[in-house]
Amino acid sequence: MLSALVAAVGYGISDFVGGIASRRVAALRVVIVSYPLALVLLTLLAVPFGGQISAPA
Repeated sequence: MLSALVAAVGYGISDFVGGIASRRVAALRVVIVSYPLALVLLTLLAVPFGGQISAPA
């Protein structure tokens, strides 16, 4: 339940910030900058919270 709430809040914040950023610069530039930043953030979060990889996965 907590992870769903955190995901929803994160989605809302990123949607709002992306909208503000795309008003100031081109949308393609926002995407080019935001995707690598999201990859780094998710990688940093996956290391301490990640589980084990299993064969069925």
